[in-house]
Amino acid sequence: MKKLVLCLFLSVLGAEFVSALACTTAIISAEASGTGRPLLWKHRDTDEYYNHIEYMKGEKYSFTALVNSRDTVYAEVWAGANEMGFVIANNVSYNINTRKYDNPSRNGYVMKDALGVCATVDDFEDFIRQMQVPRGTRANFAVIDAQGCCIFRGWR
Repeated sequence: MKKLVLCLFLSVLGAEFVSALACTTAIISAEASGTGRPLLWKHRDTDEYYNHIEYMKGEKYSFTALVNSRDTVYAEVWAGANEMGFVIANNVSYNINTRKYDNPSRNGYVMKDALGVCATVDDFEDFIRQMQVPRGTRANFAVIDAQGCCIFRGWR
């Protein structure tokens, strides 16, 4: 027991000195949620301290999304849901697409465009596969649709 307490103490102490810049994202299946619907959860680790929710109109669908407050034209979004019930979030994965041309990341642009045109998980699969490669994404994307379909994965 003393070893367990010591390990936990050292882990917490060590975490104080390490800069962690990783988002935590999860999809809870419909079977495991209390509502019988899938759930998407995201904790955003960022140095952008000022964020807010913004309502926008996309190419086909309107959506509500998390944006950086300093981005006054809302060029990028960091999670959101559209009027068709399509929901998206991401977490940066530093071991995906580590080539120079993938910097800066286009994750926020991809999510904004997807919210404006995708209604289903299948639409997102088509959307992401039709993008020119390299996509400039360095993330795993989590998406859910109104039919209860969900996926969480990265695309190279």
